[in-house]
Amino acid sequence: MQKYVLTNIGHKRFLERKKAMIPMSDMDCRLEEIAVTGALSLPDDSLTEALIQNKWIIPVDDCTTSDEILKHYRQNPLENVTRINYEVTTLCNFRCIHCRNDGTELTTDLDTPTLKLTAELFLSLGIRRYDFIGGEVSKFGTGWLDIAKHLNQSNSEMDWRKPLVITLYTNGWWLDQKQFEAAGKIYGSEAEYLADLRDHGITHILFSIDGPEKIHDSWRGHPGLFKKVLSGIRRVRKSGIEPRLTVVVRPNESLEYLRPFADEMYPQVNGNSLAVFEADPMNHRSNFIDTGRGSELRKGNHRLKDTPTELLRCKAFYRPAPTLRIMANGEIGICPLMHGKEGYGNIHQRNLTDILNTLQDAPLYKLHADKNISTYLNQLDPNEFKNGFDHMCAVRIAVNRLALAHMIEKQPL
Repeated sequence: MQKYVLTNIGHKRFLERKKAMIPMSDMDCRLEEIAVTGALSLPDDSLTEALIQNKWIIPVDDCTTSDEILKHYRQNPLENVTRINYEVTTLCNFRCIHCRNDGTELTTDLDTPTLKLTAELFLSLGIRRYDFIGGEVSKFGTGWLDIAKHLNQSNSEMDWRKPLVITLYTNGWWLDQKQFEAAGKIYGSEAEYLADLRDHGITHILFSIDGPEKIHDSWRGHPGLFKKVLSGIRRVRKSGIEPRLTVVVRPNESLEYLRPFADEMYPQVNGNSLAVFEADPMNHRSNFIDTGRGSELRKGNHRLKDTPTELLRCKAFYRPAPTLRIMANGEIGICPLMHGKEGYGNIHQRNLTDILNTLQDAPLYKLHADKNISTYLNQLDPNEFKNGFDHMCAVRIAVNRLALAHMIEKQPL
């Protein structure tokens, strides 16, 4: 009989079914048998055929050792992925002075049917959180509410023991609006919009906050926006959708300015609502990184010549966690600063299952996994950071892009 091993997605499926601690189907039991042994000889039956069709297993040569196979399982790049970002669009109605997307090709993914198929696949792997981001997806996104609805309709009857979470990331432009267009529709009021979001399965809305009121409104170029979002938190919560925040933080910055938001988001808390906010994984915190237009805000606290080479290696490129991204250009991405140019693959050119099962083949993946990305540091133009930099990721991205350009040039025609 032919021997088979688990693919990346087959192994991910097995891990999530095991975590769920519920009775497994015959297919899941067979995945478990393979996972334990490394490789397993399987009968030519309908169950094996179903696993092959799902691309959860592939045949393996007899010369492949059990140690090699089990090591491959331990290094599965999908193991720690717990949420999916759907970028959908890079278009935005703001021009924030710290925007990371400066210079990105403005595009909106109109292939909603393909995005729905990706949702079905990720659901089958036990991934329970889906984020719709942008750009400003609420204004310029096309079909994203249909994808949200499809996620709910396709949600397996199997109890994964975790609720399905679908979020919208927004700058809050639509708060207090009347007769406005969003998600390709005309809404008469904010309340009507919130009701439609809820009916399509949106469970959380994450509002972008970039710092204390003065900084936030200045960076966003919209005076009064900070207070506008704060006043809208209670209305969102009363609509049946949970309000949360996505916050840009700077080193040594107190988050005390967020306490009024926390008080509104967690009215049931009698004690320290800010502590609850900081412990809630539904809130998203990201560092201010001096890239894109944000380079204009650079203070230059660090120098390129003093950069330890080992810091150029980023674990996210070979052990993605917690987020996998489908960018507006169809590329599978890991890092929001790379704009989907990591080289993993494009869902409009290749089947998503094939991309996920071969992530380890991407050159940038190998450079980080094999600790070779630092070899490109000396090739970086020193004038690019002649005035220093604030966050290590600014240099990482520059080196990644240089490495990718170099590898493309070296490819035979």
